[in-house]
Amino acid sequence: MPAVADRLRVAVVGAGRMGRRHAENLAASPHGRVTWIVDPLPGSAGFAQTLDARWAPGLDALAEADVDAVVIASPSPQHGAAVEAALDARRAVFCEKPLTVGPERTAALAHRIAASGLYFQIGFMRRYDPAYAEARRAAAAGELGSLRHLLAVSRDPLPPPEEYLAVSGGIFLDLGIHDIDLLRWLSGDEITSVYAQGNVGEHAYIARQGDAEEAQALVRFRGGATGTMLLSRTSLYGYDIRTELWGTAGTLQVGYLREPAVTRGDRSGLHERAVPGFLERFAAAYRLEILDFMVRVRGGLPSPATEVDAVRAAAVADACRRSMESGAPVEVQGRAGASA
Repeated sequence: MPAVADRLRVAVVGAGRMGRRHAENLAASPHGRVTWIVDPLPGSAGFAQTLDARWAPGLDALAEADVDAVVIASPSPQHGAAVEAALDARRAVFCEKPLTVGPERTAALAHRIAASGLYFQIGFMRRYDPAYAEARRAAAAGELGSLRHLLAVSRDPLPPPEEYLAVSGGIFLDLGIHDIDLLRWLSGDEITSVYAQGNVGEHAYIARQGDAEEAQALVRFRGGATGTMLLSRTSLYGYDIRTELWGTAGTLQVGYLREPAVTRGDRSGLHERAVPGFLERFAAAYRLEILDFMVRVRGGLPSPATEVDAVRAAAVADACRRSMESGAPVEVQGRAGASA
């Protein structure tokens, strides 16, 4: 990797909703600037101009001299190729989840990342949400006693289109992977077995892709605690993300359903507005995450969410998928130590 400039020079791969959010947060920070927007759609060139950055349709731009680091926010099946191109160019890498699609390919790519010695960070942004960070602190400090059960809820308002589902890797890898990471991170423990089930609901195209509209998983941790994941692609009322921790000395709950947290009353009753989506709910987490990425790369600090975390989450998601398909409990393959 080249010597890092005073402001980290970053190429952003992918100019969809997530790529644009990362690029805007980068541009607003004193620690970095966007030098390239890499996206095959020509319309992305206009977005690059708004950031005083250059545009390229392909990954060759990652080897340009004015790139210190790469932020990858392209569609999930394209993550692997972008990570490989960044490694070939010897760049620090931030990659949105998942690392890639498929447990074998994920493990192989993680091995290459580890062998490179380059900085790598996977985008588990909920770790940066202030409420989740406080939950982690309290659990790690023993304030809840010995953890007995963790509950993680993720419900999206509407399902994605069929063309996305076809390449998403399934509900546990796509929607549930953040919850899997939270269960590992909050507990400081590894998931050793899962028992999952799901149903299709009213959307026939979800069934055509062999996926589920609703899914649940019971998990067991190495230390003996248990956990539950509740996933839905059709909450209808809004973006519902909540987590609860039960311990021998207390309980802790994270999450909220209203944004803004205002209830209005009139003659027809009480009215609230639900959280509309992930960009609104985790706006602060995305800012803090990308800021921390830049600070760590510039300062030579270790990554807080590595390729090991990506592999572990993918392995649990794959075990959930296999359990849902078989109707039987499944042991998680290739367990590794929990990440700090």
